[in-house]
Amino acid sequence: IMGISGLLPFLKNASRPVHIRDFKGQVAAIDAYCFLHKGAFGCAEQLVQGKQTDFYIKYVMKYVNMLLYYDIKPILVFDGRNLPSKLETENKRRKNRKENREKAMQFLKEGRS
Repeated sequence: IMGISGLLPFLKNASRPVHIRDFKGQVAAIDAYCFLHKGAFGCAEQLVQGKQTDFYIKYVMKYVNMLLYYDIKPILVFDGRNLPSKLETENKRRKNRKENREKAMQFLKEGRS
């Protein structure tokens, strides 16, 4: 699980739907790893197989270009080093990634996707 658990439901009453054009002339900080991670879903098979792909970069750039189109200045934020307080979480994520990669490789060998 990524992010702050329960944050979105907590903020629901303090937010409202708006169109992106409402932020014209503003600056937006973007969690770059979040968008890279989402983009990786679209090319997961290539990544698991170690094949070259830039799909995840194009995915991020699609959103960057959308912000620029609406005259919003994006600032892409990349997390820094791992925090000691999140060591257990990072270790679990690393283990899960390894296990899921191994499962995916097995599925591909069996002809399943």
